[in-house]
Amino acid sequence: MRYSGRDHFLLRFIAVLILTAFCIASASADAGQHERIVIGFREGSMQALGDADLSSMDVQVVDELTELDAVVVSASNPERFMEEVSQCPGVRFVERDIPIYALGMPAHIPDDQRYAEQWGPGAIGAEYAWNIERGENRVIIAVIDTGVDYTHPDMGNYVAGGYDWINNDGDPMDDHGHGTHCAGIVAAVSDNTRGIAGIAQAGIMAEKVLNFRGSGTSSLAAAAIRHAADNGADIISMSLGADEPSLIMEEACRYAWEKGCILVAASGNNGSSPINYPAAYNTVIAVGSVGRTGLWSSFSNYGTDLDLVAPGESILSTTPGNTYTFKSGTSMACPHVSGVAALLLSRYPGMSNLDVRERLTGTADDLGAPGRDARYGYGRVNAFAALGGGEVIPPTIEADAGTVVRGENITLTLTGEGYREYRISIDDAGMYPIIDPDQQGILWINESAGRNETTCRVIVPESGTARVRYETDFSTAARPFTITVTDPKDASLHDVITVSVIPGAITITAGGRERFFFGEEITFSGINTDNRSTWLSMTGPGLDAGGAGLTGPGEGAAGRVQVPVTGDKDWSYVWDTGALEGVLDNGTYTLYAVSGPRAVDDLEGVASATVSLELVNSRWPAPEIAGISPDVAFAGNTSATILIAGSGFLDDATVLLKKEGCQEIVATGVSGNDTSTLSATFDLTATRAGAWDVAVRNIDGKTALLPGAFTVRVKGDLNNNDRVDIGDAALAAYMVVGKVPEDLLADFNQNGVVDIGDAAKVAYFVVGRIGEL
Repeated sequence: MRYSGRDHFLLRFIAVLILTAFCIASASADAGQHERIVIGFREGSMQALGDADLSSMDVQVVDELTELDAVVVSASNPERFMEEVSQCPGVRFVERDIPIYALGMPAHIPDDQRYAEQWGPGAIGAEYAWNIERGENRVIIAVIDTGVDYTHPDMGNYVAGGYDWINNDGDPMDDHGHGTHCAGIVAAVSDNTRGIAGIAQAGIMAEKVLNFRGSGTSSLAAAAIRHAADNGADIISMSLGADEPSLIMEEACRYAWEKGCILVAASGNNGSSPINYPAAYNTVIAVGSVGRTGLWSSFSNYGTDLDLVAPGESILSTTPGNTYTFKSGTSMACPHVSGVAALLLSRYPGMSNLDVRERLTGTADDLGAPGRDARYGYGRVNAFAALGGGEVIPPTIEADAGTVVRGENITLTLTGEGYREYRISIDDAGMYPIIDPDQQGILWINESAGRNETTCRVIVPESGTARVRYETDFSTAARPFTITVTDPKDASLHDVITVSVIPGAITITAGGRERFFFGEEITFSGINTDNRSTWLSMTGPGLDAGGAGLTGPGEGAAGRVQVPVTGDKDWSYVWDTGALEGVLDNGTYTLYAVSGPRAVDDLEGVASATVSLELVNSRWPAPEIAGISPDVAFAGNTSATILIAGSGFLDDATVLLKKEGCQEIVATGVSGNDTSTLSATFDLTATRAGAWDVAVRNIDGKTALLPGAFTVRVKGDLNNNDRVDIGDAALAAYMVVGKVPEDLLADFNQNGVVDIGDAAKVAYFVVGRIGEL
């Protein structure tokens, strides 16, 4: 059975059918003449044929065609079998497995078997076409016939992948001769000093569906068509046919067409109308025969479905056993057209099967009545005209800019011949741009070491113009690049342009300061349009050219730090110099911002910027705070100025108020006349009540802290709960009548003493009659 190991549900289905409804070789059945019947099922159908009254029939399963959703059975009463089975659910069609035959005709065999005896190539313009295109072995022609004698010296273009459907094995050797003859016409090796020349030097795949008598069945032909389409065939050449249509073969042809195959078939040799099948199907190019003079061959079938004609009388070609023979028939005409189709696909790999069909019919030599007619179709195939008639269009290439900034795209416009393939290459010394892998119509050139990103194949669309986008990676060297487009069929046809890649820009700043003390945090920042990262290095006293001393996230080798660049091209790095105090010498240091991991002595071709700063080891001790005055301020006041006593204060020191959970308050004004006293003013407009730490930070980064030294109070909050409530009113009244020490927090009328007026005012506030004190 075919397709061993696959799901044979159709076979099981038929087995059940036979066991339940049939009597195989029944003693009560008449021993009639068996016929092969093809049953096609709806996809996925498992429905039984139990309704059919078939118990008295002699039926045997002959073949299972899983890929075609069909089986072939042998029935002794075919008429009744087909009538009964056609009514069953799940059955798509029932038809006879009709015989098909090779369409060659006997002919006189002359002694001379050289190319001079081949008149077909000259008649279709192949001798001129070969100056443009000889054919490529990557284009595969499946010859569906009696097989091919692949040992023949002129069958060097034979490729594996076909199948022997007669003997059910992978060896489609020709035991008749018809298939080898057709294969030689289409693709016999040329220029090998022997035998004949095929129309195209394409690959030949053999699908053997006709036996040693030249006969077969539609079901095997359908299986072969589908198999060829699934195994890489570009063209399916069928020099065979039948007088009546077959659904299973029609569906197989449609399947192959939808897979992109070009199907070519002989019209038939009855000299009558209509043409044979499968040639008559609209997915197939139907080919009739003409003689040397271009007149219609009397044996050639004709009709409205005929597409083309080709040489078919006294055609010399290969036959088994290292021989050459003349044959006539539409079988010989068919491979002439298949060969021209292979020439087209070899030169124009971007063509679809519809494109090829339209080119063949549109460039044919019109014979007979003007336009398409029943005996000649569109006319005799013309290989030279199909390949453009000798017109050569050299490729050209243009870039959208002669200079691009690294990281930007280069868009190339390629012009050439529609459907053609061209090669674009970039000189690969140093770094090179990376082509966009999603660009349509672009095929990489594969090398043994992997993908070669300096060369690609471009298939130009019908318009003759293709656009290719290259992305200059951030590691691309900044230099001129030579870009070349070449016609792979003729290296003399090429065009060259030069595009220069230049670095982008990079900046660096240290916040405008030039002098820093070890121990400070220094923020470097800038813009980098040349890379995804900025690399920082430093040189200065005690450092070698490689740099050292930079620390922090992204720290690299030899003191380099890699800093990411954000989407808006900004970058920023905070350098904590505390670990270097007493390690590095005082002096001027240079910071390098580089668009790549390059040493500072090797910055050619990359964007870079520098900033210089003086680093000083602090000779002063850390500051200390002895006390502050005043240590209390009222919330709601716009500002408060405090005096800080201590030691070690430096000019330009920063004074802060700190409280957990709150934003730091930086003094808006700091002054002092010596190292032991500072005056600092704070904005308290929105300051929370409570105890705040006081900090003094010198410019060398050393800091003094006095925890909880400064208190912000709410006026009237006598019980220190950060709000004015009934308890505060009670305390104010107690102060008045109890002669307790006065608390100026309760002197609301500001007369210098706490009296009955203050008590009344706070009481009135508590009960909500006024908004504030």
